[in-house]
Amino acid sequence: MDAKPAALIFDWDNAMIDGTAYFAAVDAAVFERIRREDGVEASSPHEALPGESDLAFFTRLPGREDLARKAMALFEACTRGVEMPVDLLSGAAELLRFAEDHGIPHAVHSNSEDAYLRDFVRVVCTHADLHVPLTVGIQSGRVGKKPDPGGIHEVLRLLSLSDAPIDADRRVWIVGDSAKTDGQAGCNAGTSVALVP
Repeated sequence: MDAKPAALIFDWDNAMIDGTAYFAAVDAAVFERIRREDGVEASSPHEALPGESDLAFFTRLPGREDLARKAMALFEACTRGVEMPVDLLSGAAELLRFAEDHGIPHAVHSNSEDAYLRDFVRVVCTHADLHVPLTVGIQSGRVGKKPDPGGIHEVLRLLSLSDAPIDADRRVWIVGDSAKTDGQAGCNAGTSVALVP
């Protein structure tokens, strides 16, 4: 009997990194740079609409599309580069190393845009001397946001596990922080779910 999981699929924000604190710090750095370089004071606190980044503030400034583009470029430079590195949460590096060392197929699936997610995960993991072999984010027309199970199905397809029989001893596990998105996506896809605080 083999008790090794068939695969581990990790959420990223708030499961592997402290996304809330990190993205708040990135947003603050972007706001400060635009204030300093462009003289634009953002209302304080930055009032984001439900489901949007604080940086969306700039998209609502009439006639300042240039600032919205600049804010996004600065945000991506911070997170895709090394300007503002982020550390993995306690235990995350060990879990990724365990999967690698034991030959457990693993991937990151997040509600971030696919190319951005791939770059961000690569930067963070390179900084920690880790490698995540596969990332799957939102792909227009192909992979929707969780709790849609499409991303999980795409991960399993890319890992060549979509048709493999999964029994009680060799399960696919989704590891995430949200019962509403990660947990429901796992249930929708018929996988096991582990939620982290």
